[in-house]
Order: sequence, then structure tokens, then C-alpha cells
Amino acid sequence: MTLWAPLGEFRDLFVAEAQENLQALSNGALKIERSGQDLSAVHDLFRAAHTLKGMAATMGFDGLTQVCHAMEDALDSVRSGAQPVTRAFADALLAAVDAMGGMLGQVASGGDGGAAPAGLVERFHQLAAG
Repeated sequence: MTLWAPLGEFRDLFVAEAQENLQALSNGALKIERSGQDLSAVHDLFRAAHTLKGMAATMGFDGLTQVCHAMEDALDSVRSGAQPVTRAFADALLAAVDAMGGMLGQVASGGDGGAAPAGLVERFHQLAAG
């Protein structure tokens, strides 16, 4: 009896669950864009980013993992009160959702999702640092 199935057998499950988390990120980003400092939405975004990061890391999709990690750091700085929700923060969230959607499309097509967009990761680092 084989305990581990090849990556391909888990890819479809990963993509389906990742799309659910990506939808949660999209909904949260739009909510933040409309309402600003909504800590409930920030917490929901953090959970979705954290879940997607863990799933991507487990599957070896490093680019997705890096984007989620950078997003998670920026969200954590907002959750802790160190940084406010700004228009630039909302814009970065929306850009990340778009980028991760493209990366997830590559994964669904059999790829590894590609590299994390360096500019986007840096943008989140700057937002986290203030």
C-alpha cells in the first residue's frame, strides 16, 4: 500500500482549496478597499494568507509561498496596530490577488506557479516596515 501519492494526484485538490482561499483574499481586499480600517477583514485576510502559504509550502510552490508570506507580514503589522490600513495597502492586496491568481493558473496547468513578483514582495515588506 502506497502512503504517498504523486504530486499530480494532489494538484487538483490543492488548486481547488487554493482558489477558495484566493476568493477569500479577494473578498477581503475589496472590503478593505471600501471600508478602510476593518480589523475583522484584516484578521480574515491573515487567516486566508496563512492557510494558502502553508498549503503552497507543503506542495513546494515557492513563489506562492513567498507572496503569501510577505502579505502575511504586512497584515500582521496592521493587526498589531503598528501600521494603518492605507490606500497603498489595499492596492497591494488587490495586486497580490491578481498575481496569485496567475500563479495558481500556472499550477493548475502543471507548472510550479513561477517566481514571486519581486516588486510585489518588496511592496509588502515596505508596508510592513512603514
